[in-house]
Amino acid sequence: MKKAVILLIMLMTLTSYSQSLSVTEYKNSKVLNTNFTVPLVRFNFIDDTADELAKGNVTFFSSVGAGISYNLGRLYQTTDGNSKITDNEFNNIIGVQAGFLFSAKTGTTPTNIFALTAGINILDFHVGYGYELGTIEENQKRGFLTISYSIPVSKLTKAGLYIINKGEEVQADEKSTF
Repeated sequence: MKKAVILLIMLMTLTSYSQSLSVTEYKNSKVLNTNFTVPLVRFNFIDDTADELAKGNVTFFSSVGAGISYNLGRLYQTTDGNSKITDNEFNNIIGVQAGFLFSAKTGTTPTNIFALTAGINILDFHVGYGYELGTIEENQKRGFLTISYSIPVSKLTKAGLYIINKGEEVQADEKSTF
């Protein structure tokens, strides 16, 4: 019986040393983030045509791009038992973004798209205005509207995120792992 009690005490002591405490806390934060941009729809304004009701034309998935954004959102930080940050994850709520779109098409009428864009981010969607610097159609104006999906680089890798302000801690969750 004594051996069993001693063995039980030893096991309890050893398992407490093998546990590491992981703490995940989230804070309302401001960050600079880099993004890949995939335009879902682009509305190109056009000059007056024979069809007086037409104000523009629409293209879908015609280019790709990149940008930098200033976002307000929620930063999740996980620390280990030594208070060392082991993981950062940011979820965007709202922000502003500036960037560019590009594309090249070859064929009978080659076109080159290179456009500067600016707008607002809501979650990971970007709604903005762009100005085409590349090839345009005969009656097309250089300005356009776009709705894009903005993929933060920090969601693909652990880079591309600069924390400006961590804000106050909102909630912390502690987890013990073996």
